[in-house]
Amino acid sequence: MTEENKISVVIPCYNVKEYAEKSITSVINQTYKNIRLIISDDCSKDSTPKILEEYREKDERIELYLQKENIGVVKGIEFLLKKVKSNYYMLADQDDV
Repeated sequence: MTEENKISVVIPCYNVKEYAEKSITSVINQTYKNIRLIISDDCSKDSTPKILEEYREKDERIELYLQKENIGVVKGIEFLLKKVKSNYYMLADQDDV
């Protein structure tokens, strides 16, 4: 599938260990497979970064960024939107399934 038909899904995360797996799985298991899942973790204090890294290793469609300092929700979303290369994108909340 081509880049022009790709859909990017961006998810900002912070301390969501109880939702991370369900949220990621709900995106990567869509019937439309030409997606890029772009995730940014905002210095979570729980096991969220570990969970996100495990999923990144399992699926090449996942692009993961671990922030070095907490940048907050708005800057986190702005950061993710700058990573989008496709014509179509959507924002998913960290607990969306």
